[in-house]
Amino acid sequence: MNKADFYYRKNLTDILNDGEWDENPRPKWKDGTPANSKFITQVFEEYNIDKGEFPITTLRNTAIKMGIKEILAIYQQQENTRESFEKKGVFWWEEWMNNQGNIGRSYPYNLESHRPDEMKKIVVKIKPRIIDIKYFKSKSINKLNEIQNSIDNKIYESNYRNYGKYIIIKEYNKIINNENRKVVDCQFLETGYIKTIRKDSLKKNQHLTDNFKRTLNNIGYLGNYDKIKNFSDEEIKTLKKIWSRMIVRCYNGDKSEYDNIFVHQDWHSFENFLNDVRYIPQYHLAKENNFLNWELDKDYYGSNGYSKNTCVFLTKKENLLYRNTQIKPIKIEEGNEVYYELTYTSLANTLNLSKGYTSNLVKKGKYKNINFSFIEDKNNIYRYELSRNQMNELLNGLKNNPYGRRHIISFWNWANIDKKELVECAYETLWSVRKNGSNTLLDMTLIMRSNDYVMAGYINKIQYVALMMMVAGHLGYKPGKFCHLTQNLHVYDRHFDAVTEILTRKPLNISPKIAIIENKDFYKYNIDDFVISEIDGIMKLKSDLEIAV
Repeated sequence: MNKADFYYRKNLTDILNDGEWDENPRPKWKDGTPANSKFITQVFEEYNIDKGEFPITTLRNTAIKMGIKEILAIYQQQENTRESFEKKGVFWWEEWMNNQGNIGRSYPYNLESHRPDEMKKIVVKIKPRIIDIKYFKSKSINKLNEIQNSIDNKIYESNYRNYGKYIIIKEYNKIINNENRKVVDCQFLETGYIKTIRKDSLKKNQHLTDNFKRTLNNIGYLGNYDKIKNFSDEEIKTLKKIWSRMIVRCYNGDKSEYDNIFVHQDWHSFENFLNDVRYIPQYHLAKENNFLNWELDKDYYGSNGYSKNTCVFLTKKENLLYRNTQIKPIKIEEGNEVYYELTYTSLANTLNLSKGYTSNLVKKGKYKNINFSFIEDKNNIYRYELSRNQMNELLNGLKNNPYGRRHIISFWNWANIDKKELVECAYETLWSVRKNGSNTLLDMTLIMRSNDYVMAGYINKIQYVALMMMVAGHLGYKPGKFCHLTQNLHVYDRHFDAVTEILTRKPLNISPKIAIIENKDFYKYNIDDFVISEIDGIMKLKSDLEIAV
């Protein structure tokens, strides 16, 4: 009997024998009948993942891969639509979908700290981010010192969009779509880029593109962008437009306002841009709106260049505001309280006065017990506070301050509790880093307010172990201890027969495990990176069980 089997038998037995019946339950069965349940409270389970203990019971089947796919949708893609779940093969959210085809303000919606028009934005003081001018000029990349010997030493000219000369350096067979095909490796003379294509396509030159040739204003090049995972074709198309416009603005030679503005050399590559873009502040907010009325810009930090550390996604309205280099923030002193506003309009809304009357008051410097003054600060700039993405904050925090005690992701937002299609059951995770010999271990605690132990109990556990493994892999750590605290662990009345059957089963003498193939960037993991072992023989329940909603 593995540890998961021990906990499952014990907790189910405790619920049946010592559990308490709820009263006036919120959940209902599809026929409208109240879904009563028996429950126990404050249930704790602990698994040492680094020692091979995984929360996978052999007493029943667990939808492991579907659970992991759901985690990818919520924490990685940060999407909550029917389309995004179904695209990943996750179908159990249908009962909670609203008329817009999403789960509203539940789960990934809360990963962003600030959303447009949900709360008043605070004006903060920040340091400008100026990039060293040395990055103004582009670097050459992948230049060849020596071209490798080709099969016949022949130099070919690419006819596809004039992408230069190349040689064939290798010819071999490769399985493509379950068929054995002849392929060739072609190497471009100018950049050294090697591209593999089918030999029968070579004659047409239709796929022979030098992705490292600077084709966009003699600056931008594509790189191996097609190897960056987990972007849809539509996202790639949109982000390529954003990247292209950025390059053209700086290097078309027509606009004097961009004479001293440049793109960091890392972002000359579209591949590098894609690697970085999901970490840019407010990217996920822009993505939710398909980037409509959102712009990528450097003006938030008053920067002279576009880069990972100087750009943010802004609404068009805010971007226009920050382009005004003459912004003089208004300092408001009201008793002991001091705060700032950027425009007369925002201050007028705060004071519930007209814009014209407010501007006159500011010029006079006083209104009732409020004093006004303009800020003259050459060392800082004043901006509205950016939204902070909890997933990115966690990754950055664990990397830069591993022993901090504030590594938390929480979906519990009181402002949205009554606006959610479903208040999250798995609502909080806490993360810690510790040393164990030569290894750095990542520990995680999952806190659940409520857990349907038959339907979702072990799905929830294993999917959060998978999340812990992804974060650990991103950081180069090892997954350590996984703890699970449930405040209300329950079994619904119509599931008692299934529980009785489960308790009659004999645990299998196996310990199923999950591993990831390789460490990689958090946003590049997909379901194929997870290897599940020792699961043969795990039984399934004999019949489908009804979900209480």
